[in-house]
Amino acid sequence: MESEPKLSPVVLEMSMLAAAVASRCPSKTHELLAALRGRGVPEGQIAEVVEEAGRISTETIARGSEMVEAVLGGESPQTCMERMARQGGASECCAVDDDCRSQSSCC
Repeated sequence: MESEPKLSPVVLEMSMLAAAVASRCPSKTHELLAALRGRGVPEGQIAEVVEEAGRISTETIARGSEMVEAVLGGESPQTCMERMARQGGASECCAVDDDCRSQSSCC
């Protein structure tokens, strides 16, 4: 991996911004917004990243609430994830076979 080119600072900061927004971290979001604006990144590109990350955050919160209610009602986490995947409510991480289903804390 050492021979591969590193991400540009803008790409890395955009990725970090998406993670900060999705995890609802105001201080890191503020810090990264300032850095990106300082690098001259267009506001439209920043807004697009923020919008998509916000959508992921909202979907995760909704899915998490539904999962918690189902598990509190006696459903196993694995059964809950499988049911949500059939209903289209689970994210891709719960729909693929990447050892995620065997982890009770997935997604």
